[in-house]
Amino acid sequence: MNRSPTCPIRAWTRRTAVAGLVLLAAACSDPAVPDDEPTYSGRVVDVLRVDGGSADGVVRTVWVRPDGDPCGIRFGVRSGTEIWVGSRRGGPDDLVPGGVADVWFDGVVATSCPGQAGADVIRVR
Repeated sequence: MNRSPTCPIRAWTRRTAVAGLVLLAAACSDPAVPDDEPTYSGRVVDVLRVDGGSADGVVRTVWVRPDGDPCGIRFGVRSGTEIWVGSRRGGPDDLVPGGVADVWFDGVVATSCPGQAGADVIRVR
């Protein structure tokens, strides 16, 4: 069989396939830690684990309090909350008291002491 290396359809098909694979890889890659400033930062004061509440059997809240703030905010960690340790993906077990955390969230904060809100992204430094 004689294959012509100058066949324009074959070259176009290869370029299209390569471009499609590049787009697919970009769409399936893990998201990164947000580029914008965190909504809230402070020391992790407490991590509450309660059996029987979510798909993995545990409901978690993380109490984050900046130095000098007597209250801080207790953040709910939901199934969609992204957890990062530096620049790598983390998990709920990486949330431990004593570390410093940056938190991104949208929405309201219940005005109690500590405040209460839901976390979208938590990065442990």
